[in-house]
Parts: sequence; C-alpha cells; structure tokens
Amino acid sequence: MSIWTHVNGSIRIDGLFLANAVKEEQEINKIVGKIVTYDDLEKMPMNEEPKTDLPMGSEGSLHYKFVFYGQDSEDGTCHSVSRGSILIWGDLRDFDNSNEVVEWFKNLISKISMTDSKNPFFVRDAILDVYTEGRNRFICVQNQNNELKVIQVADKFEL
Repeated sequence: MSIWTHVNGSIRIDGLFLANAVKEEQEINKIVGKIVTYDDLEKMPMNEEPKTDLPMGSEGSLHYKFVFYGQDSEDGTCHSVSRGSILIWGDLRDFDNSNEVVEWFKNLISKISMTDSKNPFFVRDAILDVYTEGRNRFICVQNQNNELKVIQVADKFEL
C-alpha cells in the first residue's frame, strides 16, 4: 500500500521593479524549478535520476503555476506592486517526509525574497498545507515579520 503526501499552497509575490508577465514567469520558473511528471519519469532511463528542486514522489514532483495579475501596459511593462501568485499543489506517492516539504517551502521563500538587484520580487504572503496520510498535518504561514511559522495540527481536528 502506498503512502501519499498531499500539498496545497500559495505564495503571493510583490515587486518594485518594472517588468512584464513573460519575463517574470521565466524568472519564477528558474527560481522554483522544473516540474517532473509521471510521463517524464516513464521516458527516463531506469538508472537516471530526475533533475528538479521540487519535492518528488514515485510518480512525479509537486506542481506549480505562476499566475500573473499585475496590469501590463501596452509597452509590456507593469506599474503595479502586486505581481502575482505561485500556486503549489500535488499528491506525492511513496513520500512520507512532510518535514522535507516544509524545508523546501522555507528555502523557496528565501530564494524569492533575496534582496539583490537581480531579483525584483518579494513575498507578501505565503501559506502551505502539507498532509501525509495517517500522520499530522502541517500548516506553514508567513507572519507580518516575514517569518515562516509552522503549525502542527493533529490528524483529526475540527474547525
């Protein structure tokens, strides 16, 4: 019987530099990494390991999508501080290390929030829900001090 880890999250990105949607999505893809699908794994030689920074199960990695919601002008630039969100989701088969996903998320937020002239982004809000079947659930939330807090929630809980 397989063990599954279920992941759902969002990172809201803001930025202060003028850019456009295509360039921003390319930069986000460089930061987050390559998605590995079940089909990708099927096509790979048996002895080859997939190259990705994303947490991986036996049938592929987590998935993500950058949703740009800044207002592009006709010249391709954007004059809004709100850039977009990175939506994160996935069901990792044969993966039972919730802590690895939490650490990956912390590192991802750090990479996005690096303050140098090459990175025009910063994280406004971030939340991630990680649940390994039969184990505790972890909720990661970025607070107003830009610290990521990890809350462990019992498997059976009521709202």
